[in-house]
Amino acid sequence: LSDIHYDPHYGSSRAYTNQYSPVSCGAADGDDDAPPIGKHGCDSPQSLIRSTLDRAARAMDEVDGSGSDQSPSFILITGDCLRHGVDELFSSSEDRQNSYNDSLTADGTATTAEEAMKRGGAAILRELTVIVQEYFPNTQIVFSIGNNDVVPDYYLNFLDTDSAEAVNDNAGSSAENFASSASSMSTNEESTGMLDLIYQALNADGYNTDSFANTLQTSVLKPTDQHTFLKGGYYYRSFHNGGLLILSLNTVIYSPFYESSSDDKIHENNTN
Repeated sequence: LSDIHYDPHYGSSRAYTNQYSPVSCGAADGDDDAPPIGKHGCDSPQSLIRSTLDRAARAMDEVDGSGSDQSPSFILITGDCLRHGVDELFSSSEDRQNSYNDSLTADGTATTAEEAMKRGGAAILRELTVIVQEYFPNTQIVFSIGNNDVVPDYYLNFLDTDSAEAVNDNAGSSAENFASSASSMSTNEESTGMLDLIYQALNADGYNTDSFANTLQTSVLKPTDQHTFLKGGYYYRSFHNGGLLILSLNTVIYSPFYESSSDDKIHENNTN
């Protein structure tokens, strides 16, 4: 699966519409200009995604013909799961204020509107993953980051090497200690940022999983992936008793449009 671009707001006034295209993807002046199954030039509504996955699942049954479970070994999702312009959902002052209010924590502490914007992107990714797992509950998903999976587009901060090593040191200790270490890092927006939120969205037992409305059946990203994923957005999966190794690489950093913080050592190394 590639470039799904799931837009949960398709068909509404908050749907993404390309400013250079005459195509409308939402309701305007009370007239619904968005067919239920989707529209050429618009990002994907949930109905289109479900229709595609349903047909794919039935195709697997037809190949076997026995009615037994013929789940594939894995599903590759090669990036750009999110709609275009997630940041535009928070473009108005009212939206920014609402996002600020929605990001109040249990103790009353508020995160920034920018943080809420990133969490909004992670929530869309989580919702999409839950939908895929509904149709393929016994199949492992291998996810790779696309430029539209980070908010803002093409922007990433990375976990510094010292913090990454601290997580790695805790990987062999108790689950409680590992979760505590990860949780303390998640409070540092400059250190973890979007990669940490993606990790949370794709981990069923993560330290912040209760913040998502949808529940994963199984984790896409696991605690053993956290070290490399927070450090650079990459990890690996082994299938068929080690006969197949899949490397999930973060190629956003190689794009000419990639933006990073001024102290991003990964970007520094790539440009030297």
